Amino acid sequence: MKTPLWNAESLLVSAESFLFIDQKSVRTLFPAKRILKLYSPYTGKRYEEGKDFCFLPGSDRIFLTENSSITPFPESRLHPDPEKSVFFPEKGANAIVGGVDGKPVFFDERDLFAKMRLEADYEALPGTVFPVPPLRKEGHLPRFASLLREKRDLRIFLIGDSISFGSNATGKIDVPPYQPSYGELFAQELEKRTGAKVAFQNFAIGGTGCKDAFSLEEKWLFPPCDLLMVAYGMNDFARMDEKEYGQTLRRIGEKKHALDRDCEILFLSSMSGNPLWGRTPPEKAESFAKEAAVLASEEKHCGYADIYSFWQEILKKKSFYDLTGNGVNHPNDYGYRVYLTVLLALFRDIFPSE
Repeated sequence: MKTPLWNAESLLVSAESFLFIDQKSVRTLFPAKRILKLYSPYTGKRYEEGKDFCFLPGSDRIFLTENSSITPFPESRLHPDPEKSVFFPEKGANAIVGGVDGKPVFFDERDLFAKMRLEADYEALPGTVFPVPPLRKEGHLPRFASLLREKRDLRIFLIGDSISFGSNATGKIDVPPYQPSYGELFAQELEKRTGAKVAFQNFAIGGTGCKDAFSLEEKWLFPPCDLLMVAYGMNDFARMDEKEYGQTLRRIGEKKHALDRDCEILFLSSMSGNPLWGRTPPEKAESFAKEAAVLASEEKHCGYADIYSFWQEILKKKSFYDLTGNGVNHPNDYGYRVYLTVLLALFRDIFPSE
């Protein structure tokens, strides 16, 4: 399973995600010297350059050929006809209400996006500058970092919403290529890099916001752990302002630290949702991320994973539909690897060669 998004030394970009829509082309993150492979991670089918797609070396576009066996997603389906739609939360929903233009937004909670998306491995042009997520700030997570250096066994808890639960990760919905979500991937990578045992427990629940954490206290508050990952926001965008969000996160951290003095808290900002959906306004994602960053900077036992900023860096070149697993507010497998990349980058001083 490919977890790094790219290797800055070899210039190899791995399993970058694409969804061809009616425009017949997709954009790569970086200008490419050559496309090594374009394929479906769902079926395993590999597509042929010249027959199914074409590419001009040095460009950042992949085009479908006239007789390509790749079927693009019809752009008209992104705004389903209300008269023919099944709306979430009904079973078999293909739409959700609340589009910013008043129209429904296409939605799928199962594997349609997993079936439709493609991945490419390619070699970026020499001189390519790859974006680098931030290292953790000085003084953040000192005990957890020390445990990693000493290759000690770890206990990690995660609380959050459906993104942290892993909704639409192929491993969660049991379809190929069966990739876990970011929490499980993070624990696996820490085990691989340290050789120590990582006991990871995921208490995230779909549909919840930060205030719901207090109804789950028996799971995360009282048992001791080395790191509590707190990843709310997506469902809170439409429920509260950033100040209330920050105050609630502070209460979560303070309550845990008061009972478990050795535990450190890692706050994760959220990816942004579909800008076409009214319940995920881009400005709320940004303001919530800033609030979480300020909170982490004020607490010595805390840390901050800036998912939001790195997600926006990817969106400078990629469509939201390249990254989504349900069309509105969940990542696909590639999106979960974006989360993982930010988490691992926090500890580059410990794993510099990874």
